[in-house]
Amino acid sequence: MSSVDGSAAELEKGNVAAVIYGWSAIFIGVGLGRFAFTPLIPVLIEAGWYDPAQAKMLGAYGLVGYLCGGVVTPFLARQIPVRSLGIASALIVLASFIFCIFPIAYPWAALWRFLAGAAGAILMIACTSAANARLVRGGRAIWSGLPFVGVGSGAVIAAILMPLFADTPVEWQGLAITVFCVLAVAIHLWTAARLGTMETRSRKQRVPRAAPGRHRALLWALLAYGCDGFGMTPHSVYLVDYATREVGLSNASGALIWAGFGVGALLGPFLAIRIGSQRIGWAFAFKALAIALVVTIHDPWLFTLSSFCVGLATPGIAVMLSGFIQAAGGAERHIRYWANATTTFAFAQAIGGLAVSRVSQFADSYQPAFALGAAIMAFGFVAILYAGRILRDSTSQGSA
Repeated sequence: MSSVDGSAAELEKGNVAAVIYGWSAIFIGVGLGRFAFTPLIPVLIEAGWYDPAQAKMLGAYGLVGYLCGGVVTPFLARQIPVRSLGIASALIVLASFIFCIFPIAYPWAALWRFLAGAAGAILMIACTSAANARLVRGGRAIWSGLPFVGVGSGAVIAAILMPLFADTPVEWQGLAITVFCVLAVAIHLWTAARLGTMETRSRKQRVPRAAPGRHRALLWALLAYGCDGFGMTPHSVYLVDYATREVGLSNASGALIWAGFGVGALLGPFLAIRIGSQRIGWAFAFKALAIALVVTIHDPWLFTLSSFCVGLATPGIAVMLSGFIQAAGGAERHIRYWANATTTFAFAQAIGGLAVSRVSQFADSYQPAFALGAAIMAFGFVAILYAGRILRDSTSQGSA
């Protein structure tokens, strides 16, 4: 084999390692850290660990942690190597599962949910940006959406574990998820070592913002992504609790519904890569309709269809938005605007989580929360269409 062929093979191995590295980060921080907790909410209530209000607020604390993690990540990424930052965050998520396997005092549970959320945001921003930069350098930018499969991986695992451990204590479900987290952390450590030093840019250098027209387009895109964060909160945190405790469906149906979300989230990145970021507006419209589907129709199969469609669009929109940022701001500005996007998304989800928790308690029903989510998502559809128009005008005028 020639030296050129050997270099190409090593480059391709590095690209594969970057995809696995990004996948493991999202799988740990979001797939397990967030979406594996959703189907546990009604289980924790039924087991008597926490009352309904406390269990709902645990989901909200995770979203608040995600917000705080998004805010501090750009600063931390300038001070700490990305590899070390990612490893520390992955270990925090693992610790949150270990310490919550057995019943603990509510304040401690809330603290660990908060820390898991914060670590999840760091993994989502810093590690995916590092993986994306590595793939761009390796000539495989089109692969940058593949790590988002980690979102659906966690949801599918949680949905599979629910019926398997339906007749066992809650501790066994927590232990099973912890085992998967241990394996994922091991994969993350291995790929981090395989990739070596990962820096998205000089830690002391600040990247200037994009040209005015492109910057305005990115701001509107960030607003749309915030609407996505708020709009999907009822589905991503409270859907299983809504289906089982309010609508009266069985726990098996709840597992099936959440499996639909996971399968959709597994397929979403591949579909997004296929259709491209130019059609991101249609993804917003599709998701708004899917959220609205469960407001008045309580058939378990339609619940599953709605969950599947929202799952399909959730990482799909993230992949498309990442591509939109790449097109509007360039690779060198990706971490800046992607961090801003994730923070906006997290802020909207934190507000959405608190709002859904309070609205559902006040109305004694989740239905108003899902209706509100669909309406906010529809506004996001308008915002992302306007962002695309600004970007096209800016490009045609040569303002880049």
